[in-house]
Amino acid sequence: MATRRRCIARFRILLLTTTLVTVALFAGRTPAAAQLVSGTVIDESSEQPIAGAAIELTDTLGLARGSVVADTAGAFRIMVPQPGKYRLRVSHIAYASTETGTIDAALGVEVKLELRMSPSAVPLEPLRVVGRSEFNAGWLQEYYDRAMMTRRSGVGRVFFRDEVERANVPAVSWFMTYLQPRGRCNPTILLDGLEVEDVRQLDAMLQPFALEGVELYNNRAFLPPRYANRGYCALAMFWTRRDIEGGRPFTWKRLLAAAGLLAGILLLVQ
Repeated sequence: MATRRRCIARFRILLLTTTLVTVALFAGRTPAAAQLVSGTVIDESSEQPIAGAAIELTDTLGLARGSVVADTAGAFRIMVPQPGKYRLRVSHIAYASTETGTIDAALGVEVKLELRMSPSAVPLEPLRVVGRSEFNAGWLQEYYDRAMMTRRSGVGRVFFRDEVERANVPAVSWFMTYLQPRGRCNPTILLDGLEVEDVRQLDAMLQPFALEGVELYNNRAFLPPRYANRGYCALAMFWTRRDIEGGRPFTWKRLLAAAGLLAGILLLVQ
């Protein structure tokens, strides 16, 4: 009987642990993205919002980097995959399609636009910037600054958010196949700057949809200056998103708080 009670108590503790970690990862998150473009689509003549307008974000090469459909108030909001220059293509079945001029998307800045459409094919100036606001990008500032330099120099490999989404991988550890460290090197794995023991632990802690980006450095000589003197032979850094709709981002502080709560419960069970 005593053995059975102990088994039940252990099962309850395991169930509680799982619940606490889940809450720590996904409960109550609020948007805080790297860079945003938002605004409204309105009729040039009536000044009324245009619901259902399709907005496509394109880069300087004309490649699509994101899309969204305006809501009933003509409002839209697009997450920009990385800082840079972009354009917006706007289309609607009842209006002439149009394309904006260049938009500068900077880290930690939300650009607010007013897009105008006309039923006819008369050329219009479709883009009007109505505001720019800054917000705290946190540790993503460091990540984006370094990732852009890495991409240009070629000393490592970087996956930005949109590239992660297109990869559609089953597990976060899949990106480790691109690392290919030399010799007997056992690469170091960092999640939001904190070391993770191995790829199994990484997969248990993070799902691919929650990735903001990945940095891979397979040679000690190529490590970023901040990590160069820590004895790493190769480095894989994974950064989590800050803008999962409906909740706060994953933070180690909340996870430690959950662990403290769990420790208190364990003391009560004993």
